[in-house]
Amino acid sequence: MKEGVKQLLRDSGIPLQNVADEMGVSLATVSRALDDDLIHKVQSTAIGLVTDRNISVLKKLEELKSE
Repeated sequence: MKEGVKQLLRDSGIPLQNVADEMGVSLATVSRALDDDLIHKVQSTAIGLVTDRNISVLKKLEELKSE
């Protein structure tokens, strides 16, 4: 069974606020960062943007080469 970090912290009795204080960020930031679904969505979106940008650059380079 996959155990999330949030659950691991809960089981250890460590509040998310302790993590936030240690990092100097808000509790909301820590909570969002530990949300596995959100992590995957952010990473996927970032990779998609990079891929789209690279495809656009490659297309532009091909256009310039054919001129």
